[in-house]
Amino acid sequence: MKFLFGLTHPKYADAISGSIPEGHEVVYCFSQSEIQRAFEKHKGFECVAVSEDLFTEMYPWDWMSSLRKMCSVKTEIHVLLSENSDSLYREIIKRIAGDLHISLIPSCYTQEELIREIRIRLFKDKIPVNQGEGNLISVMSSSPKDGATTIAISAAICMAEQTDKKVCLIDGNLKSPEIRDHLRFKGDKGYPLIQADCDSQSLDSNSLLKACEKIAGVKNLYVLTGLQRREWAEKISLHEISHLLSVAKETFDIVIVDVHTFPDQAATVKCMKEADHRLVVVQPIVTSYQSSWHDWFNSVWSHFELTEKDFSLVLNRDVKSSSSHSIEKSIGTKVISRVRDTGGEGIKAINYGVPMYLAPGTDLSEFKEDIIELSALLSERMGIEFIRPVTETKSKKLGFAIPFLKKLQ
Repeated sequence: MKFLFGLTHPKYADAISGSIPEGHEVVYCFSQSEIQRAFEKHKGFECVAVSEDLFTEMYPWDWMSSLRKMCSVKTEIHVLLSENSDSLYREIIKRIAGDLHISLIPSCYTQEELIREIRIRLFKDKIPVNQGEGNLISVMSSSPKDGATTIAISAAICMAEQTDKKVCLIDGNLKSPEIRDHLRFKGDKGYPLIQADCDSQSLDSNSLLKACEKIAGVKNLYVLTGLQRREWAEKISLHEISHLLSVAKETFDIVIVDVHTFPDQAATVKCMKEADHRLVVVQPIVTSYQSSWHDWFNSVWSHFELTEKDFSLVLNRDVKSSSSHSIEKSIGTKVISRVRDTGGEGIKAINYGVPMYLAPGTDLSEFKEDIIELSALLSERMGIEFIRPVTETKSKKLGFAIPFLKKLQ
């Protein structure tokens, strides 16, 4: 194979050289002009990896387009993002990369991690993946803002904590991605980093893991945030989403995707159609469980050979006066979970960037208990052992019982 590396300093070339097996032809360049001469002198590069820092005097639409034109259609192009770019400039680069099928490498790596990442991308080094396929759970709201994102985040955290399985939470809400804001993630990671890989059907487990964020203290949970520019949604195709789901199920035991209510985007259609478990989050409001649901079910989901029984309902923001029977009768399927109303605590949690399931205090104890019950039920359906935590309410009940238990000893 023939590789071209565009680096900012010869010391990086020395480090990379030691990781490349014998028999491969490698050309190192340290400026724009050297890259240009390399393409004139050598033909047939199979992979090109360059640093954004080499092109500080050019606009990204100029140097990225030029780089793509110098390469063949089959050439893999990888760009190491600069640490010095502001957020707007970086967004432009991500958008152009998606259009030109260029993969992006985050700037957060140490030298050792960067070399490891290059080996993964060039030589497809593998990490252990699941034996078999993971379970796909798709979560959508019956009507916008019914709370599907909160339910998806909370259930993902709960299952990651109470099982020994690797869980991936994916923001598949292409037109209204909110998980990044809910969890206050600020980094470069997310779907834009792997969009080109999904489009070229070359995504692997290593790249997917690298694109995921982590929540402090929840070791088994990986979060793939969504698009950062909503106008990109129309460009995401069904085959991109299909490839992403395939790799995610190879990599993780449980994959939870939060998708938009409206099935006019690839992620909603593909994730709901292919899901092992489909959750529809509804509120005890007529506009949620009646008009909105029936409009979309009759016009879209019924044509994918899905029946009402293929969906399970989560009654969110439940109050004592709610009638699950009337909701089940209207939609035609069962309510498997009732998540009690938190009286504004959800808004507070989002504004503070703290997931409701992890928020301190007793005001959310009933909400947490309901999420535990939902997560336990889903785990049972998947054949996964779920170890129930001792909730604060149960702890208090146990505390009252301790004196009586001692007398019986």
